[in-house]
Amino acid sequence: MIEINIIKTRLEKFRRKRMAFNFFSIYFAGLLFLLFIFSMNFLANKAYISKIKREIKTIEDKIAAEQEKFNYIKEYENQTKILLKKMNFFTTALKERILWAPVLAFTGEKVPPGIWLDRFAVKDKLDKDKGMNTVLISGYVLPGMVNEREAIDRFVRSMSTGTIFGEVSLKEVKKIIQNDKEVIAFHMECILKQKRGTDNASDVSD
Repeated sequence: MIEINIIKTRLEKFRRKRMAFNFFSIYFAGLLFLLFIFSMNFLANKAYISKIKREIKTIEDKIAAEQEKFNYIKEYENQTKILLKKMNFFTTALKERILWAPVLAFTGEKVPPGIWLDRFAVKDKLDKDKGMNTVLISGYVLPGMVNEREAIDRFVRSMSTGTIFGEVSLKEVKKIIQNDKEVIAFHMECILKQKRGTDNASDVSD
């Protein structure tokens, strides 16, 4: 009976040791499994973070490239604005200027022999309603010519024809001293048919 009790006691101790060993084995196996899961999760997160960093770097590179394009477009836009301002200035100047070539050509055809023209100018006051410019012409009759006033009147009538001037008027006739000689001088105003900003005066009249 004593031997049986001893065997039972030893068997009971063995079972306890076996259960403790199994418990710690399962515990450490579970712990290792959890560590494995956490490690895999960590590696996966690390890889995902690296991927996100690469994508962010790619996006930053694209933004930098687009920024260069944007800066180029901005600079081009500024240059375009400057060019447009200059173009507007020249357009305004073109609208306000007089095309002198057809005016001088037409006047040269109409001036009679014996008359000398010494001044062409533009009247400061502009007919804003009609948009017309007025050309001021001054000259004098050369000494020794007979019928000075008739030559001046003929010149005025001749200037009234054609498509350059709409209205020609003789404003003043007087005697002056020119090169130590007395001559008949005149002053006339000619309203251009050419309106501001048009090229009508380029057509030389008959």
